[in-house]
Amino acid sequence: MVSRRLPIIGLVLITLSVSAAVVVVLARRETPKERFVAEATAICETSKHDIEVGFNAQLGGQPTPEQIAAFLSGVLVPQLRDRLDRLEALDLPPDDEDELTSVFADYRAVIDAIAADPAAFVAQEDPFADVDTRFDNHGLEACGSAPAP
Repeated sequence: MVSRRLPIIGLVLITLSVSAAVVVVLARRETPKERFVAEATAICETSKHDIEVGFNAQLGGQPTPEQIAAFLSGVLVPQLRDRLDRLEALDLPPDDEDELTSVFADYRAVIDAIAADPAAFVAQEDPFADVDTRFDNHGLEACGSAPAP
């Protein structure tokens, strides 16, 4: 009699373990916003790092306004365009889609303005301040005001 109960007890324990594992997996499921924030953060952190590497390579010491303008057009603008293209390719969280689309459009407008006249942005305060705040408000500090990792 004992030998017949052990397989049943084992089966019950396995079933309970599998059920508990399913509950844990379901409880940990990311929301669309959490997934978007994680993916966008990775994109922005990588981009900020690449921009910082380019900055250090081109602008060490006391750069001239011409060198800064060259960095803006040759490194910053292409990196930011790539970042934005990658962000726009992500699945946006439905509740934030309209606002993020607007943030992306404003971000692109600043990038385009820098590309059109990099010299005008050499000594300017942060032209991305408004967009950075809006990114921050969506949990995207890595895309906004956070420094490079």
